[in-house]
Amino acid sequence: MEDSVLVGFHGRAGFYLDAIGIYVKPLNPRGSISLGTWGGPEGDPFGFVVGTTSWIKQIIVRHDSNIKALSFKDGNDHNYGIFGGKNPNDLGRETIIEFDGRSEFLTSISGTNGSYVNYASVITSLLFETNLNTYGPFGREIGTTFSLPIMRGAVVVGFHGKSNIYIDSIGIYVRPVQNGRLIKIYNGLAEEIFNVRLSHNVSLDLDISLFTIMLN
Repeated sequence: MEDSVLVGFHGRAGFYLDAIGIYVKPLNPRGSISLGTWGGPEGDPFGFVVGTTSWIKQIIVRHDSNIKALSFKDGNDHNYGIFGGKNPNDLGRETIIEFDGRSEFLTSISGTNGSYVNYASVITSLLFETNLNTYGPFGREIGTTFSLPIMRGAVVVGFHGKSNIYIDSIGIYVRPVQNGRLIKIYNGLAEEIFNVRLSHNVSLDLDISLFTIMLN
């Protein structure tokens, strides 16, 4: 994870070490944490994080057999992108997704990456999830799958990755909806909880079978 620092460990252990996770604290001054990227190594870097009082209001996806291009707008009507879309003869069709940022906000993405035409690895499909709905999948679900389960209390506030002709790779920035900074760390079986914390302002939030952390 970029833009974060390791501050402790947690997990579960019996006779052996059954599961392990980490505590991280964001270094980003806006309090966001970077997750990903997924996809291939080619392309030029892109990235943005919306302001602390804003949200991702609109996602414009160009897609067909893969993800051709992405662009975004925040709640203050600032535009980000177009990322990708460098082949005017292969732009696919356009789909616009909008959220009001109050009753509905972006919480997760998933998709696939694989080969397309002469490109070894690009984003071939994307699915966007909010606290209320699922949008997609857009593109064609071929190649290697990736996903980030919905994180209770967190919202997607930005994207990063690499792009050129198409979207080569993609990742997200997350931030808490209210108090704290929440991030999924590990999904594993358990016998006995152990918890080592290096900072007093880090607390554990255990949600059934998955570990999360809260940085207050």
